[in-house]
Amino acid sequence: WGKSIDEASNDGAAGGVTYYNRSLEKARSNYDVAHRWITYAIWDVPVGKGKRWMNSGGVVAKVLGNWQLSAIQTAETGIPLTFSHNGQLPGNVTNVYLPGAMRPNMAPGKTYDDIQLEWDRKGPCRHIVACALPWADISAFAVPPSYTPGQAGRNIINSPGMFWHQFALMKHIPITERIRGTLRADFTAPFKYPFFSAPNTAVNFRNPQTFGKITSQQGGFS
Repeated sequence: WGKSIDEASNDGAAGGVTYYNRSLEKARSNYDVAHRWITYAIWDVPVGKGKRWMNSGGVVAKVLGNWQLSAIQTAETGIPLTFSHNGQLPGNVTNVYLPGAMRPNMAPGKTYDDIQLEWDRKGPCRHIVACALPWADISAFAVPPSYTPGQAGRNIINSPGMFWHQFALMKHIPITERIRGTLRADFTAPFKYPFFSAPNTAVNFRNPQTFGKITSQQGGFS
């Protein structure tokens, strides 16, 4: 478990609602992962010379011996999300804002707990962004009046987490007393279960079809 809090997570220029009050940006860091558990396991298959079984030598012992299986398992919660807006409302109405980050208001009666929706990772139409199921609810937000900073904070909820597996199967091949070779096969995400990246967080009431949609995944299938 861990927690990182700051007013700006970048080493260079720091943005925010206003340049003159950095305390308004105090929140969880962009890279804050509250929970992470990593498991490493290595198993030497007890077959072959010096092992429990087939240790008397021979061709079978050389083929089946000196194998090693290893695994890495990573489980972690998602990084925090910050929501923005473009000041545009339906009906060609565009509000005007001061320099700085443009963040939305929470809609009347809505809290941060109302942002994330129940989401079906295998939902209908998942390969077409316009009709895919949203991960976040745009109706939880509102565009603030002109020249008024939005009240939604920085890094207010978590993005999707990850439960990742990697396996490796290796065989050590003795060549001389000091030299040996290795035959190795690595398997990344062997269960082919996708873990998704953060959704679109730009509140745009003129084009709400893209808000809250997830269009990429964490990791690969190679």
